[in-house]
Amino acid sequence: MASRQLTTRWALDTNFLFHLAEGRETASAAWEIARERGIRLYVTDGVFYELLGLSETAHLESIRKVATTALTALRVRWGIEPVALSDLEHSIAVAFAEICLERRLLPPEERNDAVILAEAAVREIPFLITSDSHLLDIDREMLAVLSQAQDLSVVSILNPKSIVRSLG
Repeated sequence: MASRQLTTRWALDTNFLFHLAEGRETASAAWEIARERGIRLYVTDGVFYELLGLSETAHLESIRKVATTALTALRVRWGIEPVALSDLEHSIAVAFAEICLERRLLPPEERNDAVILAEAAVREIPFLITSDSHLLDIDREMLAVLSQAQDLSVVSILNPKSIVRSLG
């Protein structure tokens, strides 16, 4: 059962949901591939609350509108499940995010991305789908070492374009 989960669970970053809400071709194609293959799609607390914050307080109306579209489409239209972390899981994720930032896997201003990555690791979701260059350019070897040192799952970070090229 565990090996089946490895290939059937993806966590989605905020930018992927923005691109999906905007109807961008690559995000839509990657979502369609996941749907056709029975891959379960998730958003972590960090993504959900980032979308919620953007829907309410973004300076540009266009950003508020896209964030609201993404929030309303999550479950019903796209079949994406929010993953709520327990207080303990959240504490572990924040601590791991801080380790990633201290080790400079991500720049200090990318704290939310570090938390999203850590939340996926805590919930044992093996893939994080993103277009964010900070996450895509992460030192994967160091990420694996740090994840294993904290007894967390190693998360593979994938670009929607590579998913479409490989699986489309």
